Amino acid sequence: MHRDTIDGQEHNGLYGRLSLLGSVYVHGARYRDETTGSNVSQAAGGGGYELLMMLGGAVRQNVALGGALSLMHIPSTSVEWDQSGTTHTHKGNVMITLGPSVDYYPTSVFHVGGLLGYSNERVARFNPLAGGSENISSYAMVLWLGFDGKIAQDLGLGVVLKAQLNNGMPRYHLNRDSNNNYVEGAIALSLGVSLVYF
Repeated sequence: MHRDTIDGQEHNGLYGRLSLLGSVYVHGARYRDETTGSNVSQAAGGGGYELLMMLGGAVRQNVALGGALSLMHIPSTSVEWDQSGTTHTHKGNVMITLGPSVDYYPTSVFHVGGLLGYSNERVARFNPLAGGSENISSYAMVLWLGFDGKIAQDLGLGVVLKAQLNNGMPRYHLNRDSNNNYVEGAIALSLGVSLVYF
């Protein structure tokens, strides 16, 4: 493998990052009920953990391109319905995100990057009485930044802060006009440690 330098730091052709993060997650949805003509809203939030992986190559001495995969698990979320005041707990929210990614080192220790891709979420059903789960497909935008310190040849350890915004595709349900008036999206913030191979 070839080796480049980033402000005096050697960088070989292979680039890999593995991060373990604690996460805060919020999901919101709003649809118009065609039966009543009123808006029906759902909001859910909770805390959990995330595994973030990136694998690629150094295309320049301070830029790595590749692909990234995020696996986020929110064990329990509190779900609220504004039209009825109903609140319940939903177990097992999962968000999987995949897409092409970039990581840029303006200095030898600071990096910033992100991905644009696809996300699939398992969330509470859009029905306060039915319970259960359903899956949502989303377009995802992810940004991260952090600091790495070298601990061995080609190996670094650091901290990383990550933010994710999902724009969800509509859930098609009986008596809901999801084509013309809907909101479906999620925001997640994560902070943790990162092991990087460079």
